[in-house]
Amino acid sequence: MSNNVEFPKAPKTPLFVCFMSVSQKIPSNTVLSGVVEHTPFVSEIYAFIPYLDLPNYALDEERAMAFVTVHGTRGWLSRGDIETYFDDKYDWLETKPSPNAYTHFMKMLNEAGWAVTPIKWENIDWEQHLRKRTDDGDIDLIPIEWFKGFHHVNVCTFCGHTNPRRMMEREQPCEACNFDPKKDEPLVHADDPVGDSNLFSENFSDEWS
Repeated sequence: MSNNVEFPKAPKTPLFVCFMSVSQKIPSNTVLSGVVEHTPFVSEIYAFIPYLDLPNYALDEERAMAFVTVHGTRGWLSRGDIETYFDDKYDWLETKPSPNAYTHFMKMLNEAGWAVTPIKWENIDWEQHLRKRTDDGDIDLIPIEWFKGFHHVNVCTFCGHTNPRRMMEREQPCEACNFDPKKDEPLVHADDPVGDSNLFSENFSDEWS
């Protein structure tokens, strides 16, 4: 084999991202709908991830969307809370002087192995976003990588669906494909790397956990 032959490289993982920031102070007595570890503060930047799979209740009851902050904190918030307390900052990627906080955030995501496509909030296809996973025979590797080490969910290692993790509850069969982690053999182990992505481990802070 010639020394000039290179091994084929895996493409980056495609990801739609809506960059937003908190537009107003959230009252201290407000109970946000979703999974969020702290009350978002004014001007804090969030990257919302449309079309990323979430537990069925999060899509049905909360109409929720996953997010990550610039510090690596993950979770999800309801559509109502996002539209009440956040402003779309898509124009900062297009018309504002670069670099800025949003172009820096996108660079961090790209360097972590994601091929980011910015999207305006108004252009999100909510019918597609809220569509629940079924036993379609496919495996979605993105939630397995995205929610690695995130203790609020159990991602199915057979189909990649994001299942809820309840307090004091052992892993249950997947709500999408009925895979039973107690007796079935997984296709992917949760700790295995997906492609060559190191996710955010070297680009984000230790809050990524």
